[in-house]
Amino acid sequence: MRNSKLIDRSVASEFLSDRSLDLNSFQAIDEAGAQMLVNSMADLHLNGLTSLSVEVARILAKQDGDLYLNGLKSLSDDVALCFLNHQGNLHLHGLKRMSTYLTETLARHPGGLGLRGLSSISDLQARILSRLRGVLFLGGLTELSAGAARELGKHTWGLGLRGLTTISDEVAEGLSHNLAGLHLGGLTSLSDQSAEIFANNHRDGLHLGGLTVLSDKSAQFLGKHHGELDFSGLKTISAKAAAAFNDHWDGLHLGGLTSISDEAAIALGQHKGDIHLGSLPTLTEAAAKGLSEHKGLMFLTGLKSLPESAHEALKHHKGEPILSQYEITAEPEKARAVKAVKAVKAVKRKKRV
Repeated sequence: MRNSKLIDRSVASEFLSDRSLDLNSFQAIDEAGAQMLVNSMADLHLNGLTSLSVEVARILAKQDGDLYLNGLKSLSDDVALCFLNHQGNLHLHGLKRMSTYLTETLARHPGGLGLRGLSSISDLQARILSRLRGVLFLGGLTELSAGAARELGKHTWGLGLRGLTTISDEVAEGLSHNLAGLHLGGLTSLSDQSAEIFANNHRDGLHLGGLTVLSDKSAQFLGKHHGELDFSGLKTISAKAAAAFNDHWDGLHLGGLTSISDEAAIALGQHKGDIHLGSLPTLTEAAAKGLSEHKGLMFLTGLKSLPESAHEALKHHKGEPILSQYEITAEPEKARAVKAVKAVKAVKRKKRV
């Protein structure tokens, strides 16, 4: 009688002929099933497995791609050793705790490591994990000591810490020395001092998509940051904050903005890198003219409608706009003239100040 929870040769064969079969619904796998599945696809999702034998682990370690084993709640040292030759990311988000020995073993894995099940780590574990030669996913951490942050700052690959909602300036100092992409998308606030620290020390992508407010002072600091910046949680941005990014040369993600002032749009038009503004539903003529001065890629994929004058302005974009299909709405000539004059006067007043 067939075990409905086991991936055996028969189930593996069925999957290879019909990829709609969800392997995550199976709780166990035998050697024959594992042998057939390895390298049958780029990534192997086996998140239903609740245990793993050494023999099966040796076979799965031959997978030349990502392995998803998030259903495992524990991992023996012998099984962990089997993955030291695995080439790809190893996702073990079901692990809630790890011994020092297991931490040392997994840190020797030659690829990315997913450990989002951990809610905290010791300074020693942070030091060990910093040696990992791949992206380190620790998105389940809800707290981090300054010591652990200093250790993780020595990690030279991407670091995911999306579970942190707040960090001290000391923690920011430690993390800022990480040499790759730093994912802090769970932060709901960031002090001006922490912003200055990241601007001075960090040199790669900085993901702060959880922020809903960005102070003008923080923007002035982060405008000097060398690397991609993600502020996709902002719904609006001040003209002063927007102007702070005029000399920023990397990607600027503002995909959460649902409205933008003419002055802020004119300021963003001077940004040197790509700009993502995918949630703006419309633009005024003055805003469109300001953004048309931008010389890189500009994503305006959320546009629903544009006044005819704004549509004409975007035609003269100096870079490469990526636009959605939108409705062009008529606008009375007199109203357009008044709006344009007001925008120009506002910009001149700002310059005098």
